[in-house]
Amino acid sequence: MNLAAWICLVLVFANSLFHALLIFGAPLGEYVLGGKHRVLPAHLRFVSLFFLVYFLLMGFAYLTVLKGHVTPFAKALILVNTAFQAWAIIGNSLTKSQKERRVMRPLSAVECVASLIVWINL
Repeated sequence: MNLAAWICLVLVFANSLFHALLIFGAPLGEYVLGGKHRVLPAHLRFVSLFFLVYFLLMGFAYLTVLKGHVTPFAKALILVNTAFQAWAIIGNSLTKSQKERRVMRPLSAVECVASLIVWINL
């Protein structure tokens, strides 16, 4: 379970960094939200801000697992993230963006499975 928690921790913090870069105008928009924009317009940067906060919160939930101090709230967050990643696999599969399908879909799948392993073992 510790390996699964580490995988989740690395992926959620990588996603946090990725969305921070998108907020500040990095030309990585082809990997998210349908891939229509190389640089996200202002109204989509707010979506990335939401995801930045979401992934940071999830990261702290996985940190509690690694520290052995899991609260019911952290357990609920991990379940939410598992469901979110399952949904992301579907969304990333249906997008027209080839980059999003090739990169984000497998990352979502790995995180979904690892998160499920963590949650089952709590």
